[in-house]
Amino acid sequence: MASFTKLGCFAPNQAQGVHDLSTAGSQLMVCLSNVVPDTLLDTVLADITQISYTNVVETYPADTLNVGAEVPAGNWKVTGTDLTVTASGGAVAGFRYAILYDATPTTPLSPLIGYWDYGATVILADTEVFNIPFGSAILNFS
Repeated sequence: MASFTKLGCFAPNQAQGVHDLSTAGSQLMVCLSNVVPDTLLDTVLADITQISYTNVVETYPADTLNVGAEVPAGNWKVTGTDLTVTASGGAVAGFRYAILYDATPTTPLSPLIGYWDYGATVILADTEVFNIPFGSAILNFS
């Protein structure tokens, strides 16, 4: 399983009300990159070098269809739909990082939250599939 790293901008943005992780709140998205995000300097989507999504069947950046809920009382859990990357018509450019950001805010525009590191570059040949699972939660707060 890939390890998740929160970016330095997430906690201040959360405290300042940038993210609304409630059911009707922010739209969380995932983009793909082969460049590790800088945990201190990268703060918005524009700071990220995304891969070329040529030959990717699904639309990326991809919507996690996230939902936030208090489960159990005193704990906040954000769940989402697992994502898939499918190659069609040729290979998919290599990526190592799936980067989570909030597509809803305009100030700052598309702030970053964190990323999953898959440990090595993933290259998909034509028709290969790669899953991005979120497990029981995208984010947990207690």
